[in-house]
Amino acid sequence: MRKYITRRILLAVPMLFAIFFIAFVLINFMPSDPAEVALRVNEIIPTDEAVASMRAQLGLDDPFLVRYFRWLADCLRFDFGVSYTNTNRTVISEIVRL
Repeated sequence: MRKYITRRILLAVPMLFAIFFIAFVLINFMPSDPAEVALRVNEIIPTDEAVASMRAQLGLDDPFLVRYFRWLADCLRFDFGVSYTNTNRTVISEIVRL
């Protein structure tokens, strides 16, 4: 029984990383630009300079793998960033509020 449980736990770890990776890929290949969405939600006109500044602020200019490992580390610490709909609140505080 112990061998079975150990094997199941060891199989669950790569499965969780695969699920995290698929979620990250789906989020990053959405048709809209997150920087532009964040600007529009906060009623800021998305000029090229404003979008470039927001992309730098959100870390969207970094390479794909750098963003993935940063995102994975943040998820494991339950740090989901700042809400796109209310930039004054973190995502975790929005979840707790619900």
